[in-house]
Amino acid sequence: MATLAWLALAAAQAAPAASDVAPAARPRVLIELKQPATDATAIAAEASRAAGVAASYAASAGANWHAIVLDCGDAAACDAALQRLRASGLYRHVETDARKHRMVM
Repeated sequence: MATLAWLALAAAQAAPAASDVAPAARPRVLIELKQPATDATAIAAEASRAAGVAASYAASAGANWHAIVLDCGDAAACDAALQRLRASGLYRHVETDARKHRMVM
């Protein structure tokens, strides 16, 4: 019985957390708006339309700088979504937020 409990505990620790499954498929992206805005829902909706994938609002660093999270599915789709954001003409800057990436050892 103790062996079974130990195996269950080991399996649970070995299973990846949902946030570890595909970090490249949900990148946090920093955008600088050309026009100041504070409506998080509108900012996320506009980013979603421009990127062609679902976007959720993460944070604000003022009226121009905002962080969003793209729900891409895989790394190739994320790269394409970032290119669409950059090409949209809506933003002064679009860059991935490298500070939010977990360090892998």
